[in-house]
Amino acid sequence: MNMDLYKPKLVAILLACAVAPSSGTVVADSLTEAFSEGSVKANILLRYETVDDDTRSRDADAVTLRTRLGYETAPFNGWTLFAEIEDVTALRDDYNSTTNGNTQYPVVVDPEETELNRLTLSYSGLADTWIKAGRQRIILDNARFIGNVGWRQNEQTFDGLKITNSSLADTKLTYAYLTKAHRIFGDNSRAGNSDMNSHLLNVAYSGLGLGKLTAYGYWLGFDDNSAIGPGAGTRTLGVSFDGSKPLNDDFKLLYRAELADQSDYDDGASTNDADYQLGELGIKYKKFTVKVGQETLEGDGTYGFSTQLATGHKFNGWADHFLATPRDGLEDTYVTAIGWLGGVKLLATYHWFESDKDSYDYGDELNLLAVKKINKQFTVGAKYADYETDNNSTLLARVGSTGPAAVDREKFWLWGAYQF
Repeated sequence: MNMDLYKPKLVAILLACAVAPSSGTVVADSLTEAFSEGSVKANILLRYETVDDDTRSRDADAVTLRTRLGYETAPFNGWTLFAEIEDVTALRDDYNSTTNGNTQYPVVVDPEETELNRLTLSYSGLADTWIKAGRQRIILDNARFIGNVGWRQNEQTFDGLKITNSSLADTKLTYAYLTKAHRIFGDNSRAGNSDMNSHLLNVAYSGLGLGKLTAYGYWLGFDDNSAIGPGAGTRTLGVSFDGSKPLNDDFKLLYRAELADQSDYDDGASTNDADYQLGELGIKYKKFTVKVGQETLEGDGTYGFSTQLATGHKFNGWADHFLATPRDGLEDTYVTAIGWLGGVKLLATYHWFESDKDSYDYGDELNLLAVKKINKQFTVGAKYADYETDNNSTLLARVGSTGPAAVDREKFWLWGAYQF
């Protein structure tokens, strides 16, 4: 463990704790007071990750420290300024971060870097309206299409303008215009930043009683020199319904359905054409939940439904084999069980993967999670993923022997987090 690298981060954390003001909300009477009465925010995460991937002769072992330090002014005439620095340091770097040159190891996308993570100017002086401009975190719905990839140490943030309005009863309308995505690969990577000309529209209505109805349109246009483009532009139009209904004092029915249509947009390739479907049912009994579902990202052999700005790790298995949809598409059938034991959250999910086109098997995956919240500041957790390929002849012919779906992979994580 490289303590010389660790000491500056420890000093920064201790200084931030020392100057952190009380958590009470303050409204400033002057610009000077807005800065003097602001609040320090910190998020520190120490994590161990190991990856056993059949394409590499050596396992990856990564110990990384992620430190976020931010400062938010007190509101002044409806205006608030927020700035946050993010640093990722590798205390053990036996892994391929995609920028450190350690290609003999499996990939762990946690590159060492210090960067401006967020810098926003917000205005709340209009009735039922919030405006935020600058580099910001944007998570829409369950992050299936627009998210911050919060699992990785270097999160994804966006440059742009976001407007949220709740003037209509039981309705939340969000519009955002994005000019750049700062991706998890970091500024030192060719894949790190994507210039774009994108529009996001999301309207959620919760007045039905049985759940929330959401309609959305995401028009993603990427510059030719961006990491994601050229030809990657897509227009995605969709609708989802997410809700629950009590069956009696102890049991609750859970359900979610979603449909989306994707086509080309802003010089995107004409082949960018696919649909998305999701159906999920569950039962919750006190603190225990069981859900079954099926998610289909269509593919026609040329193009698979794209989710370029999603929090992909959250979906289709934590082994991360399907962050990009295969050209033959993906059908993910899964069962999830969630419960609490001694204050520890426990989760287990099993996935059965097959292609959308021709319905051949990809493989199966087991995911396990245990998280304990010690108090408001401290959390510890452990997580495991085991993907086993089906290794059938059709799979090998379509994706090759080194294609992600044809490779066994195990991952394990252990972490502790502190925030205020």
